[in-house]
Amino acid sequence: MNRATLAPRPIAALSGLALLMGAALLGCGNADAGRAAVSGKVAFDGQPLPTGQIAFEPQGPGRFGIAQIVDGAYQMPSQQGPTPGKYIVRITADRPSGKPAAAPPAGGRPAGESYEQYIPAKYNERSELTIEIAAGATAVHNFDLTSK
Repeated sequence: MNRATLAPRPIAALSGLALLMGAALLGCGNADAGRAAVSGKVAFDGQPLPTGQIAFEPQGPGRFGIAQIVDGAYQMPSQQGPTPGKYIVRITADRPSGKPAAAPPAGGRPAGESYEQYIPAKYNERSELTIEIAAGATAVHNFDLTSK
């Protein structure tokens, strides 16, 4: 046999082995690594918030987390949760305003109905709510909001 035809085979085998090992190492990583499960309750003027949304926005490096609020409770599994660090919390909820809609309806809402954000800005667009998520912990954070 010709020596020139044998030489490429060990190189190709080693290259293939290196690619397989690299893929195996990448595949062993956990996409949830470092993220925390977060849950809790949200009340508005002493009553469970019927529906809404809660978001954890990192104040530095970190992963944004968001969950739906249903019957005054939210759950954010670790796959969707934030990483350890400090966060601004933003809570929103809307309800029919009783005024006619100025634009065509969006999001499956009944035609002609206008909706309003009724949670005060100090809990969402100008949020004063902050939390800290600890490493390796399942966090429970409850929020008591008021209309005043």
